[in-house]
Parts: sequence; C-alpha cells; structure tokens
Amino acid sequence: MNGSRRIGENRLISPLFVFFLIHCSIVGVGVLKFQKEILKPAGYDAWISVLLVGMGVHAIVWMMHSALNASESPADVVQMNKVHFGRWIGTAANAAFVVYFVLGGFVVFRIFLEVIQVWLFPRINIYPLAVVLLLLVYYTVSGGLRTVTGMGFWGTAIPYALTVPLFVFAFKYIHPANLLPIGTHSIADILRSARTMTFPYLGFETMLFLYPFVKRPAESQRWTHAAVGAATIIYVFVMLVTLMYYSEGQLHHIIWPTLNIVMMIEVPIMQRLEYLVVSVWLLKALVNVSICLWAACRGTGQLLPIKRRVSLPLFLGGYLALAFWIRDRQSIDWFANLYSNVGFWIVSGYIPLLFLIVWWKRMRKATKAS
Repeated sequence: MNGSRRIGENRLISPLFVFFLIHCSIVGVGVLKFQKEILKPAGYDAWISVLLVGMGVHAIVWMMHSALNASESPADVVQMNKVHFGRWIGTAANAAFVVYFVLGGFVVFRIFLEVIQVWLFPRINIYPLAVVLLLLVYYTVSGGLRTVTGMGFWGTAIPYALTVPLFVFAFKYIHPANLLPIGTHSIADILRSARTMTFPYLGFETMLFLYPFVKRPAESQRWTHAAVGAATIIYVFVMLVTLMYYSEGQLHHIIWPTLNIVMMIEVPIMQRLEYLVVSVWLLKALVNVSICLWAACRGTGQLLPIKRRVSLPLFLGGYLALAFWIRDRQSIDWFANLYSNVGFWIVSGYIPLLFLIVWWKRMRKATKAS
C-alpha cells in the first residue's frame, strides 16, 4: 500500500486528538433524542441495550484497528479497498463510502436545524441560518484536518463543561424505583432495542480515513477505545436519568427527552437552560458535519482528480438544496433511518469482513514463509 503519497508532517495530528475527533463524531445530535426509540422494545431495561451496544462497538473498533495496523505503511480505507477487493469492487466501495459520509453530514446538519427551529426560534426562516452554518463548516473543513481537530477539542470541552453539571440539578426529580425490577424483558427485546442504537453510536468509522493522518498511528487505537468508552458512559448516564425522570408512557410521546429534562431544570441565575444547551451543542454539530465532509472530500480526491476546494463547495451546495426540499420531520427521519441502516451494515458487516480478509492474508503469508 505504498502507492499513496506521503502525508506531510505539518498535516499530521497527535494520537491524543483522535479521542476528541471520534468522541465528537459519536456524541452529537443523537444524544438529544435517542431515548424514545430504544425504549419501545425493552422498556426500562433499555439502558442495558445501550451498554451492550457500547461493548459491541469496542469489539468492532478492535477489528478495525487490527486491519489498519496490519498495513506495512499507514493506509486509509480507500487504499485498503483497492488492495483487498480489487480495482472495480474497491472503487465501488470507495464511492459508497463517500456517499455515506456526505449523507451522514447532511443528516446531522438537518437535524440540528430542526432543533434550532423547534427549541429556539419556531418562526425563523431556516435558510439564512443554514447558509451561516454551512459557511462555518466550509471555513473549518477548508482549513484541513488540524482545524477540524481544534474544533473537536473545543466541541468536547465546552459542551460538557456547561451541560453535564446541569443534570445534577435534575437529580431531585428522579425516581430510581423506576428501574426496578431489572431484567424483566427478554434477550430478544434487549437486542431489538440495541439495534435502534445504531444511529447514536455511528461516527467512529471515520477512523478509516483518519488513520494515515495520525503520528504513530498504531497508538491511536487506545484513544479510539477511550472515545467509545466515554461515549458509552454519556449515553448510559443520560438514559438512566431519562428513565428515572419520566414514566414509560410519557417517553412514548416526547420527541426530545434530553432537552425536555433541561427545560424543567431551574437555577437562580438563568431561565430557559435549553437555549444554553442548544447553543453550545452547535459546536458538536459543527465538528460532526465537518469530519464527515472532510472524509468525503478526502475520498473524492483519491477517486477523482478533484481537489477539496472544488468538492467541498459542491457538497455544501447539495446540503443547501436538500435543506430547501426537506421540510417535515418524516422526511428528516427517512434520511436518518437510511443513514442508520447503511451505517449498521458498514460497522457490523464491512469492518468484520475486512478484518477477516486481512487476517486470512496474514495467516497465508505466514504459512508460506514457514
């Protein structure tokens, strides 16, 4: 896999910053509304599903890094597809990855616009706002991966510093008895609930593109696992607070449970805390979209003789056009479900398949050498 051009030292990032990029990719707009869907199959045992998915993602991350670490020189998924699947299938797979990341960025972008429209400014014309957000994305992505990484650091530090302590104020309203008895649902129900957690956990697969941009890339594995572990803690914590705060019947009718909890919190110095949460969560959404588009531009540049300064405006223009077309929640949910379903097969099908192919080739090579 030495056919790729060597990446300059000034474009590389420290393994530590993989934590912030991957964590921002996983914990984004999904944490604001994931509770309702996973509650349907498993009820108050849904928190077990969240924990199981987190453990499963760790296994997928191990497979992903094992395949990436097996390369003689750092390679991304584009180069690996060409080597392991051949020219035609590899090119088709790479094109699918580009479309997948473009779709993922758009879903996050459109959902966050909906959050702003529902919770902050119900009567606002979203199109000028969409233009402003896309300009911020353009500035971030055009600055390169290091700019995206800097935003990822602040997109992790600031939102958590300001929002996580707010949940402490909600503790006086929770009812821990809601969680009892534990384990009243079947394993099948818990697994069905876990399947609906695909969308909130998607994002760690961007490591397939980030890998060759990391100094000492083999060391990035621990930080990817750390990012997934931190995301799992956040999701389990939010799920437990939600289950102890609401009754099961209430949750079936609430679209944004996390924001509803924040809305009910009262502190002396500020009212309408959901305004603060949505505002600081803009950083996370911005980083999430930027990482997706950076990966899409990276993949496009390797497939076609198109540089980022050309592909990025095209993708952003497509986002703006789709924002005009997609106006209702049903359409947004359709795109989100499409992204979730494709992502499910990538993380549970493609990555294990790639791992098995790499493992088989290494075993065959070792057998021949012996």
